[in-house]
Amino acid sequence: MKRKRGMRLQLFAGILLVTMLLFFTDLLILGLLVMKSNSVDYQNPPEILTSLSVKNGTYELGKKEAESLLKHGQFAMLLDKDGNILWSEALPKELRKTYTLQDIARFTRYYLEDYPVRTYVVGQGLLVIGGKKDQVWKYNVEFDVSLMKDLMKIFPLLTLSNIIVLVAVPIWIQKRRAKQKEEERTEWIAG
Repeated sequence: MKRKRGMRLQLFAGILLVTMLLFFTDLLILGLLVMKSNSVDYQNPPEILTSLSVKNGTYELGKKEAESLLKHGQFAMLLDKDGNILWSEALPKELRKTYTLQDIARFTRYYLEDYPVRTYVVGQGLLVIGGKKDQVWKYNVEFDVSLMKDLMKIFPLLTLSNIIVLVAVPIWIQKRRAKQKEEERTEWIAG
């Protein structure tokens, strides 16, 4: 009876340890994937503005920057203070319109009709650089600063307690198993 209980305990501890090992391995792999992922490389707004020139009252983007936008599958547009498009490059047809203040407020942090966009306030108005649909997942995450500070305080304690458990449980199991074997050996000899 004691032997079965000990084996069950040992099996449970083994499963628990393997699960924890796999969890941390998965976290490591996910971290490496995130680091190696091709994050969206939005074009540099100052470079776009520098290569943007006005000829005969019409804005024109330099060839190098225009090719770079196309290469990355991106578009750009410049809006005036009234939401009118002053200039655009590779702008999808469904986005060619005048934007209201509410439209601009909606897309400044998220999407413009399912296109992920970034906005930049510039001297001429608002520069909008966007990517392909389904290229980027954008989500606004907010955390209370006091919660983050508390997490930073408790993280070392959690790490230390995890290490202690990972070291202590196998040692305890091994000592218990050794004691059980010694008792069985003593019983067998006394037999």
